[in-house]
Formats: sequence, structure tokens, C-alpha cells
Amino acid sequence: MKSTLKQAVRRFTFLYHWGKHAKVLQKSIKTHRRKSLLEILREDRFMTIHGLRFRDGSLPERKSRAFELLLEKQEPVLREGARIVGRQTIFSFPYYLKPEEYSHLQSTGNVTPDYAKVLRLGLAGIRAEAQARLAEGDAALAPEERAFLRAVRHSLDAGMAFSRRYAAELRRRAAAADGERGEAFEELAALMERVPAEPARSFHEAVQSVYFTNLLVWMEGHHLIGLGRFDQYLYPYLERDLERGVLSMEEAKQILIDFWRAVNQEYARRSSVLPGDTGQAIVIGGVDAAGEDVTNPLSYGRWIRRSFCGSMPRRRPIFCSAVSSWWARGWAIRFLSAMS
Repeated sequence: MKSTLKQAVRRFTFLYHWGKHAKVLQKSIKTHRRKSLLEILREDRFMTIHGLRFRDGSLPERKSRAFELLLEKQEPVLREGARIVGRQTIFSFPYYLKPEEYSHLQSTGNVTPDYAKVLRLGLAGIRAEAQARLAEGDAALAPEERAFLRAVRHSLDAGMAFSRRYAAELRRRAAAADGERGEAFEELAALMERVPAEPARSFHEAVQSVYFTNLLVWMEGHHLIGLGRFDQYLYPYLERDLERGVLSMEEAKQILIDFWRAVNQEYARRSSVLPGDTGQAIVIGGVDAAGEDVTNPLSYGRWIRRSFCGSMPRRRPIFCSAVSSWWARGWAIRFLSAMS
């Protein structure tokens, strides 16, 4: 009797999973045209069967283990000449929910991660914060809080391991390449060995860290992930590199072009409601907490527009990332004219 019931539950969850991911499969087929339908279906079945083993522990901890499995099965993909790396190759999230949990499940969307904190502390620093909270003892935290912090710690470990796999692949390609191409792979490998795990030290590291963090949040199952006050958290790194003479404005523009290309890679799959609307909104300009004008060279519309519009061939459809500007009394005329 128990065996029959167990088989029935497994069959139900398997069929439910396939129905739930029908749209994801369809978009995966469109996105990865080189993959056959059979290959994509095998990937989805693999995630379903292996996800069934996540039956113990709290919901956050089970999802963190499923997230780790998803990242382990990703294949590091590198676009020739790109200075920003990272891409999702498998989209079927491992099954981790119990049947009774579906009625209480709510997806999270229209959120903006604290990119400034990631740039300041790195994922390893945020993990250390979670570990410090856990070290406070059982009396200081409720059981669900401890479970959440353990899941945070596990998810961050999985994200950092995923970035190290990219670094390893870049090292492998550097060893097989010669001249400038090999040097470029070496530079990217060193970058990926540092970010997003550690604090960013340069504009290039900061942009890569922001992109990879955004990618991880998308892959974890959320949607419509904003980019926030793009000019505010990135400009300090650009300003410092320009002052030190290690980066030119043209090089910074090329890094941003590669950033937009990376963000645009999965625009079809990420458009959950309106075609092309991924919710990756950017806010530029505005004031700080004291009401002071904080516009900077990264705030100007032409700078954003030139780097974005130069990022994709005209023959290829792209989404329009929503760029919003904050207006306040006293703003410079040059900013308003640049946005027109």
C-alpha cells in the first residue's frame, strides 16, 4: 500500500512539474536552437528526478540545495572577445517542493538586489554576516530564522563555486591560446577568481560582479530583477580607475557594451508578461539622503544610450531596459538636455 501510494505521489509530482515548466521548455527551445528537443526534455527530466531527493529539511534549505544542483549542471559558456561573462544553459529548476506547499508558494519579482553591498563586501562577506548571525546561538534566533540563514550560506557557497568554474574554464582556454587572446583569457580568469566572491576593486570587476549577481538571482527562480541606481554604485569605481590612469572612457564604454550584451542574452525567456519587458530597470541621477545632487558622468542619458545602443546588431531584436531618471530642483541643465 505504501509503495503504491509512493508511486502515485511521484507520478503526480512528475506530471505537475512538466506542466509547470511547459512555457520554460518552449522558451528554452527558442533560446538554445542548437539543442534538440530531446536534449532539453532530458535535462528537465533529470532535474525532476534528482530534485525529488530534496525531501528533508526546511523549505529554504531544500531550495538552496536544489539551487546548488542547478548551478552544478550549468555549462560555462564564453562568447568570443567578451569582457563580461556568465550565462544560464539549463533552465529547469530542480523539484524541491512538497505537494502541500504549492498552495502557499509565491514567486518573487520586481525586486532589486543590494548591488552596492555585493560590491562592498562580496558574496563571501555576506556569507560571513550570515555565519556570524548563526553563531549567536539558538536563543537569539527562531528556528525559521536559523534555517533561512543556513540556506543563505549554502546558496552563496553555490554561487561562488559557479564563478570559480568560469575561472577554471578561462584558465584552460588561456593555456590553449597564444598572444593577446591568451592574455585576455588570463585577465578574465583572475577577475572571475575574485568577483563576485570578494569586494570589487576596479570598474571592470564591479560591472562583472553586478552582472553575475543579477544572473544568480534570475537563476534562483525569481523574475523581473532590477539593476537599481546603476550610476551611483558603479561610478566610484570608474572615477577611481580614471584618476589612476588604468582605464579610459572608451574602455569603460566597451565594458558597458559587453554588460548590455550579457544582460540581453536571455531577454526572450525573461519576458514573463510583455515581450521584451524583463523588469531590469535602471534608475539614474537624483539626490542622496541629504537632498544633494548626485548626478555624475554615468548618469547622462547619452552615455547610457550610446553604450546600450552600441551593444547589439540592428538585425537582432533586443529588449529596451527601462532607464528612469530622478528629477529634483537644482539639477544641472546639461543633465536635462542630455536626457532629451
